[in-house]
Amino acid sequence: MIKSQIGIENFTKNFLRKCGKPFPVSTHEGVAVKAEINYGRLIAKCPFCTGAELIDRNDKRFFCLSCFNKSVNGNWIRVEFPDNLTEIEAVLEQRTETNQNWQHGEEVMFLKSENTKNLGVV
Repeated sequence: MIKSQIGIENFTKNFLRKCGKPFPVSTHEGVAVKAEINYGRLIAKCPFCTGAELIDRNDKRFFCLSCFNKSVNGNWIRVEFPDNLTEIEAVLEQRTETNQNWQHGEEVMFLKSENTKNLGVV
């Protein structure tokens, strides 16, 4: 399984406390980010700045620790995961961690063809 079980809420709470920033109390529904896999980690890129953060499949909220989601008054934003995340992970797990990368929109068949081409895996 791709790494994702990090406890986003506790991590964010501790980081914000150390920075003297308030903890988000609600989720802004008008903005969402798409999940990606980068070097075997579930991440999302901030829609407001150049930041990116680890995300957790069990906590579908995103908070940027670079801009503090200032554009949405410091609230969480939703994370959209692909319906076939488990299938994507299974294909990527055949690769070394540095090659476990997937961006929203990439089809599983494309990932499989890359595995066949580069690893000889069918």
